[in-house]
Amino acid sequence: MKFLLAVLPTLLATAIAAPSPKLNAKARLARSASRHQSSKSAAAANDEYNGSWGGAAVADLNSGEVVTGVSATFTVATPAIPSDVSSSDSYTESTWIGIDGDGCNNLWQSGIDGTIDSNGEISYYAWYEWYPAGTEVFDLGTISAGDVVNVNVTTDGLSKGTATIENVTTGKTATKTMTSTNTLCGLTAEWIMEDLGALASFGTVTFDNAVATTNQRTLSPATAQLMDIENDSNVILTSTTVDSTSVAITYK
Repeated sequence: MKFLLAVLPTLLATAIAAPSPKLNAKARLARSASRHQSSKSAAAANDEYNGSWGGAAVADLNSGEVVTGVSATFTVATPAIPSDVSSSDSYTESTWIGIDGDGCNNLWQSGIDGTIDSNGEISYYAWYEWYPAGTEVFDLGTISAGDVVNVNVTTDGLSKGTATIENVTTGKTATKTMTSTNTLCGLTAEWIMEDLGALASFGTVTFDNAVATTNQRTLSPATAQLMDIENDSNVILTSTTVDSTSVAITYK
């Protein structure tokens, strides 16, 4: 539901080995549990500031309408150590799409995390999660900055779902179908950049071909609720824009 010293360009350009997901999984669980407790500032129209999610959520549904799927294509970002912080820790950017989690305690999601450590080494892994259960790793092979990735998350009856992630650049695809006792609500579909506690600078991540489906129709992100990340010092870390087919999130 997770430093700018001189970093070698070659390290920034490609991934090394995938990191252990345990720390990021714990951070994701903690941040998801506390997200709605975050302070909210007086935001611009249709923009909500919170402590962990930047992006957009489709939530304007008709009576009896439930979300059944969400999909998008994005380019894997290069995580960097923010210029105004210490380089003694690792920093992560978590790029994902999902169903629910905003107005519903449960969340079905999938995406890619990119981490830069204090030595400037960058690593990535693909994952899926049916929150509040923990994060599980997809075997997507080597993931590198600049790879183009398709993600599709669907649900069948709100207690069964399928997550598929495809690295278009490498040709590698992974899929997981699972059932859960943590029944979804079908209230929202999201395209998100998540702060797991130490947000890496990531430039701009754009979810292209962004679309959500319901049991009644297909929805675009054009009228979605915008969300941006505000840290504990009331500094806004992201800026989100949308159109009929895309969601763009920029690190400020």
